[in-house]
Order: sequence, then C-alpha cells, then structure tokens
Amino acid sequence: MNTVKLSLVVKGAIIALGVCGLFMCIVWYPFSISLSTMGVVSAKPSLSQSVELWTQLAFYWAVSVPCFIVLIFAWKITGAIKNDEVFSYKVVNIIKKSATLLVIDIVVFLIGNIVFLALGWNDFAICYFIIAVIGLVVVSILLVLSHFVIKAIELKEETEGLI
Repeated sequence: MNTVKLSLVVKGAIIALGVCGLFMCIVWYPFSISLSTMGVVSAKPSLSQSVELWTQLAFYWAVSVPCFIVLIFAWKITGAIKNDEVFSYKVVNIIKKSATLLVIDIVVFLIGNIVFLALGWNDFAICYFIIAVIGLVVVSILLVLSHFVIKAIELKEETEGLI
C-alpha cells in the first residue's frame, strides 16, 4: 500500500470516529441524561431536572471538544503520511500535544463523572468510566507511537550520516 492510499484509509477512520463522536454528542448524551434525569415518563421536567439535564449536557459537550481537536491533529498527520514525512519532529509534537490534551480531558471527564455520581445524577456512570479507560488506552498508544517515531527519526538521521 502506498502512502496516498494509507493516508486515505486513515482519513476514512478519522471521519468514522468524527461521526461516532457527533452521534455521542447529538444522540447519546441527551438520551442518557434525560433518561437518568426524568426516567421514561414524558412529562414536563421540573426546574431541578432541567438544571441537572443542562449542566450535564454542557459538561459532556465541553469535554467532547478536545476529542474533536485531536481528530483535527490526526488529520494533519495524514498530510504527513501522504507526503511521506511521517518521521519528523513535527509529527512527534502533534502526537505529544494530542496525548497531553487527551490526558487533561480524561482527568476532567473522570472528575466530572465522579461529581455527577456523588450527586446521584449519573445512572450511566459505568459507561462513562469505560469511555475514560478507552481514552487512556488511546493515550498510551499515542505515547508509544511518539516514542517509535522518535526512534525512526534517529535511525533515519544515523543512516543518512553513513552515506
């Protein structure tokens, strides 16, 4: 597979992740929050239920923004893949920024979910804790990837020095 095809495959995966993220923000968060706030009853929510619903929804939308920023960073890396410039310190910096942004986001996400759980607002806490674990796995993959890209850069520089 050449670099152009690989770049297209990665772009397709990024688009799929973006669509899944939009689904979470537009469908899952409002559904799960309204279900845990008001239950199955379709009555008009009380003031406290409205506050609970909009507070959680605003929080989840806010912690989703860094995930979309990471997808933008990944899209930039596909340009480097396409141009066969993936082994550069520019790509390493993008990967490290993505990992840092995700770690901060995961910490905020976990703290918020713990607060919601303590307030009795979060009936789907286990789902959100699983999402946080998946995020930590992604961060660890990003850190491993940045390490290997640095090693590849060093090997590339070493072999160019031999020629």
